[in-house]
Amino acid sequence: MIAPLLLALTLVADPQLSVSGEPVPELASIDEAMQRFVTDNKIPGMSLAIGREGQIVYARGFGYADRDEKIGVEPSHRFRIASISKPVTAVAVMLLVERGKLKLDDPAFAILGLSIPEDADQRLPNITVRHLLQHTAGWDRSISFDAMFRPHIIAEDQGVPAPAGPDAIIRYTLNQMLDHEPGTKYAYSNLGYCILGRIIEKVSGVDYETFTQQEVLKPLGITKMQIGHTLLKDRLWNEVRYYTPGELRTESIYDKKKRLANQYGGWYLEAMDAHGGWIASAPDLVKFAMAFDDPAKCPLLKPESVKEMFAPPPIAKSKQYYGCGWSVTDNNGRFEYSHNGMLPGTATVLMHREGITYAVLFNTHFDPKGKYLGAVIDAPIRDALNGIKKWPEPK
Repeated sequence: MIAPLLLALTLVADPQLSVSGEPVPELASIDEAMQRFVTDNKIPGMSLAIGREGQIVYARGFGYADRDEKIGVEPSHRFRIASISKPVTAVAVMLLVERGKLKLDDPAFAILGLSIPEDADQRLPNITVRHLLQHTAGWDRSISFDAMFRPHIIAEDQGVPAPAGPDAIIRYTLNQMLDHEPGTKYAYSNLGYCILGRIIEKVSGVDYETFTQQEVLKPLGITKMQIGHTLLKDRLWNEVRYYTPGELRTESIYDKKKRLANQYGGWYLEAMDAHGGWIASAPDLVKFAMAFDDPAKCPLLKPESVKEMFAPPPIAKSKQYYGCGWSVTDNNGRFEYSHNGMLPGTATVLMHREGITYAVLFNTHFDPKGKYLGAVIDAPIRDALNGIKKWPEPK
């Protein structure tokens, strides 16, 4: 296994671009493709890790972790992973199901001990843990709004200091109407995973971050994932700096009269813990995803739990769907599973496909044409992987 801290700083092709990590001769074409991608798309920094047969075979950084200080990205650098946080939360939930602490079809708000107001949507008690995991609870941000990005409105409504935290957001939600009948339609919901984070806390008796670190991540040898912070001054150890096109400034979540860089104060990362708040390195994300490659050998979950996690929701109409925390393609029982993430200043991809697992992390989110980097990288990295004639031998 390649140690993430083994850097062997090198330069490939473009003498102006920093490239770090241990070179892998058999995978030199990936170096060339990624360097070209970073240069052509004017990306500040990027980290890529690849796993195969249960081992990390490639871990390299390209460009800058901090462009102003000219600090190159190293494989050990940590990035905001945005919505890749959702699979992490889903695995924590599946662990608690295995331990008999809850059931997938338990009513979510009953677990939390929350009563539904008489004048509220009376379908709310029908929302289950499974609905939350599969984004079928009934909230649809394309019709109404995303409650996780209304920190001032919710704080004022609930009479709490801005920005609003998860408890205030959930209380506010109890007074809003659903957009769909629970269980009948897929609609991606950050709020649903916020609620799952509180369910994990309620049934485990410890805070979400601690439970997940101790019960999900530590058994996989992952010890440096943390919930990140909103403000630049609170940037964590070995975390990259984030950049937005044109360095967009927006209304501060702390004080509406002030403006801050969008990536450092336009939204409240701490409240997004269970759906978008983690920071991680690319090698650690690959370790996490590889754990589910072979359900019979999974070090965290029983085989039936892994299969349940990747199983289609009742409303699925094809072999491509959102399971419990993952986007899944079922190839006759051989699962491809993945998740992307995006926040202003970061774009992320975690993919397991055809026996290969990879994580790509950027410290910006759009290319020069305004396209999401998580989508733009797909074809170049797929082509680079398909072009490998010989993989390095497992160590």
